[in-house]
Amino acid sequence: MSFVGSFVDQTEAAIKNDYSKKFCWIYAGNERRFQSGVLQSFVIADENGNAVLKLTKKSSDEPLIESKGTLPFWDFTANDSAAIKVKHVQVTEIYRDDYGGNFANFTPPSPVKGKFFFAEDTNASNPGKRMYVCLDGSSWSYVDLT
Repeated sequence: MSFVGSFVDQTEAAIKNDYSKKFCWIYAGNERRFQSGVLQSFVIADENGNAVLKLTKKSSDEPLIESKGTLPFWDFTANDSAAIKVKHVQVTEIYRDDYGGNFANFTPPSPVKGKFFFAEDTNASNPGKRMYVCLDGSSWSYVDLT
């Protein structure tokens, strides 16, 4: 297997990789290229070696972004926090149980600014479904989805 890349002056060179070793081609200054089908990660860490941000190209060639805590984005043009546009959001936090009907015995977790989740009361006589959201970091609001 060989890997072809271009230098800054647009000339090309090949890396011969007969033993299928992992490699990283440093390309155009800030770009790093890894061969297809191999798990590779780029880690930004603090002075103690604790990962702060990890960008991974999985062996399936799909991306994965991992961060320590919240992953904020900054919009330099707006000089404000930026939003991330996504095609699909899957909420994996769903509370589902018999909460006594109409969520009488349901206690949501501690509020976290920007967090949301779903809850379902499976009570036979008075079931319900809700979506909870915390906008200010101090309290939950909900929408009845029943």
